[in-house]
Amino acid sequence: MKTKLIYILFTLLSVSAKATQISGLKVIDCSIQQTNGIIDLNFLLDCNGITISPNEQLEVHPLLIGNNDTLCLPPLIFTGGIREKVNQRQARFSGKAKKDYANYNIEQIEKSGLTRITYNKKVPFSDWMYGSHLVLENIVTGCAGCQRELEPMVLAYIPRKLAVNYIVPRPEQKIRHKNVSLYLNFPQAESTILPDFMSNWEELSKADSLIVELSEDPYIVVDSITIIGYASPEGKYAYNVRLSGNRAKALKEYLERKYTPKGFVMTTIAASEDWDGLKENILKGNYPYHTQILSIIDSIPDPDERDVHIRRLDNGATYAYLLQHIYPLLRRVVCDAAYMVKPFTTEQAKQRMTLHPEQLSLNEMYLIAQSYPIGSPQFNELFAKMLYYYPQNIIARNNLAAVALEEGNIQLAKNCLENIQETADIQNNLGVLLYLEGDIPEAIQCFKKACECGCKEAAYNLKELETYTAIQ
Repeated sequence: MKTKLIYILFTLLSVSAKATQISGLKVIDCSIQQTNGIIDLNFLLDCNGITISPNEQLEVHPLLIGNNDTLCLPPLIFTGGIREKVNQRQARFSGKAKKDYANYNIEQIEKSGLTRITYNKKVPFSDWMYGSHLVLENIVTGCAGCQRELEPMVLAYIPRKLAVNYIVPRPEQKIRHKNVSLYLNFPQAESTILPDFMSNWEELSKADSLIVELSEDPYIVVDSITIIGYASPEGKYAYNVRLSGNRAKALKEYLERKYTPKGFVMTTIAASEDWDGLKENILKGNYPYHTQILSIIDSIPDPDERDVHIRRLDNGATYAYLLQHIYPLLRRVVCDAAYMVKPFTTEQAKQRMTLHPEQLSLNEMYLIAQSYPIGSPQFNELFAKMLYYYPQNIIARNNLAAVALEEGNIQLAKNCLENIQETADIQNNLGVLLYLEGDIPEAIQCFKKACECGCKEAAYNLKELETYTAIQ
């Protein structure tokens, strides 16, 4: 399956640096957080061991260096005793205002014992900062203008935007089913359909509407219509088999007489007693003796024996309740139409999406989404609809998770990927989710699994996290 690269804007980036020493200056910890368009940079320095002479000063310049830009942050200046006095004298003579930097005198720091200094700076976040390094450039200068540059130190790395992957669904032959249930009325023990008997005309109109809809839709090719007869469980099973079968045949003959020119192939099935329907109805409500009824259905295989045991419950009161309230719902004939939907162009799919979304394949919905800008409301809405119409489809779940991750909706992404964590196709997006939750080791494992399946986005993400962890 093809994949499409989409980038993620993270709401939280955090990195830390191990204690490192430059000219006696120790960097104990470092963190970078980006939230709501602001980057908050912090690092902790221990200046207890700075080794400069009284005539020198150590200039520490924090830089955020990206591929296409660099941000110079206010420096820190550490001065020896003599150099501090020289700087003050020069400032008085020049009359210049104090520069935008923090100045620390080594002698005063030693006397106070407060050797740890926190550096904090908040700046607007820009996209170029993804993939950038936080670096300390350090320069030692003397009174005579001489200077020496120390080796710069990389404190932290902001990973580039991790990539989520969209899976392109394969085109498929669109086989669909549509059915209606007819609650027809028959004279006692008969199977002949009388259109004007009781409410039969209203029930038969359901079948009429189904056949008209199928025959008039230019994109539908009907394969067959199966007519299934169901009976309620009272009475002998063998009799109910014949009765349900005969009533299904009666409806078939009625429809064939009326719609023979349509050329639909019709078949019948005698489903007989609808014990599954009874069980389903019992589970829906708190009916009398519902526990006992379910136990009888599950434990007694013979349908006639089940009927006998249910009759005995509550001296027949429960059975009478079933006859009045539930069994009528089980006596029905179902028309189930199997048909194929012709393939759509993208424009046709857009039109059908409004009227008959159930006729679209996952691939056709995906192609509609691709006709809109990535991240647009129409784009995102299409992926939500894909999962709505294909709720168990792993591709639909993966792709909506990708949309959710792009939007920063962590909970929706978790819901989409829940219970399918072992599926190979979703490992990359699962890795992005784990990264956002701060579980970097597990995220790396997911990216490795996805790489084994040839996922290019996972290879990209793995490289980013390996760079990230190498600096820690």
